[in-house]
Amino acid sequence: MRSIGSAVREARRGAGWSQAALGRAAGIPQSHVAKIERGVDVRASTLRRVLAALGYDLALRPTVRAWFLNPPPGSHLAAARAFGIDLGQLYAGFSASPAERLDVAVHAANGLAEILR
Repeated sequence: MRSIGSAVREARRGAGWSQAALGRAAGIPQSHVAKIERGVDVRASTLRRVLAALGYDLALRPTVRAWFLNPPPGSHLAAARAFGIDLGQLYAGFSASPAERLDVAVHAANGLAEILR
């Protein structure tokens, strides 16, 4: 996931603005824009002003984990949960690394081979 600072820099460059121009549009010093782009903590109100100047807003969205563990009503995930699918286990599978998924598959295949003997 990219940082807020890099997202602001990308949006500023996409608008064809310098840091100074963005600072003027947001009503803050250029040095504040530079701090935001470097990832320095700034006040939320300052960040909102910068984003508004660029035509963006600050929105919260659930993480993938939160989406799986508490799906919105009416979503496909909520329907899967109602059907009895363990979304926590499904999320764990998605969040596992390729090596971890391979290990689980090998373990399952070995278990199946043992059963079939």
